[in-house]
Amino acid sequence: MARTPPPPAKRQWLTHEQEIAVRRAIASGATRDEAAAAAGLTPARLWARLRDQLLDVRVGKGRRGKRVQDADPSPGEIAERARKLRAKWSPERLAEASMFFNGPLPDA
Repeated sequence: MARTPPPPAKRQWLTHEQEIAVRRAIASGATRDEAAAAAGLTPARLWARLRDQLLDVRVGKGRRGKRVQDADPSPGEIAERARKLRAKWSPERLAEASMFFNGPLPDA
């Protein structure tokens, strides 16, 4: 006689308060473990809910512990960074870059 598989485990959905706590913690830059602790959950239960109930939540993947940048750099900051990078280039490298770039290069 063949064995019947056990019934599937009942999912333990997060309460509304737990869901809000997790979303706030992750939005503030917390890790999954920190978000689980803030909501009073085990990390395993939070990881399971991130695959279904909280599918739209994105935990900072690939940030390697760095915090999310608050705002995009201003055009002046971009120009300053570009100027510093171009100052390190050799004349040959600058000529090569301008050869394949159709737009005007800002004055250094």
